[in-house]
Amino acid sequence: MGRIDLVAGRSILKPLRVIKITKKIPKLDDEANKDKKPGDVLETKNVKEKVIANFQLAEVIFTSNVPKVFTIGDVVVFRPGREIELDLIKKTVVVNDFDILGKWINE
Repeated sequence: MGRIDLVAGRSILKPLRVIKITKKIPKLDDEANKDKKPGDVLETKNVKEKVIANFQLAEVIFTSNVPKVFTIGDVVVFRPGREIELDLIKKTVVVNDFDILGKWINE
């Protein structure tokens, strides 16, 4: 079995459950807009919806960060979207260290 020697500034993470938050989203108000004609200004209303958060939690599987801000086994907060799926290890991703916000401290 081989091993991966990561380039500096990269970490391998195992994403944890997806975090959803409640956020107010502007939506068209069907009742207020039903008598409007084309070209009229349409009314909106704010509706609370559950959406995926901008940041997610993940466990550090391997890191090459220097200085050691986080270590293997730490839970960190990272920004998804630019991660690369690592198909050599199931359910893991490679991220740049600057996409990791920091350690998650559960109090």
